[in-house]
Amino acid sequence: MKVIYYGNSATHTAYAMAAIHIGNYEKGRLPCLEDILRQWELCFIYGFQKGNLIYMGLDDELREIYVIGCGTHGKMLNRIYNGFNTIYNIEESIHFIKAHIGEWVPRFLVVLSMQFPSLKPIIRHLFIIWYKKMYPLWFKIVQREKEKLIKGKKL
Repeated sequence: MKVIYYGNSATHTAYAMAAIHIGNYEKGRLPCLEDILRQWELCFIYGFQKGNLIYMGLDDELREIYVIGCGTHGKMLNRIYNGFNTIYNIEESIHFIKAHIGEWVPRFLVVLSMQFPSLKPIIRHLFIIWYKKMYPLWFKIVQREKEKLIKGKKL
């Protein structure tokens, strides 16, 4: 089974949720400042790209975890992948997880940082604050989705 976290961009919420899913961060604990700043740089460079499927790794159940930015076309993404599975007789299922929670904040901060480069340290600090506030919510959503996957496997 493949799991795809999708959002407006692959680098904001989707990336963080996928990293939680595969266990990159210690269970339930906020990532270190260095990891958060690495994601800030990732957002700054790739924050507006859409359509790039990024392989994140395997989770504990050996499911492949991906992220993709698709803008507001999540339903279309689902239909496309399931359509390709039907056309090419691929029997592996794909589980899509919506990761749109609070994504406008980092997108706004990246634009602001591009417009006012002298304010980049302040804007980066705002990103860190946003990340720390959102992390517990992302963690809960990921745990709920993992439980759904386990229950679906047992059925």
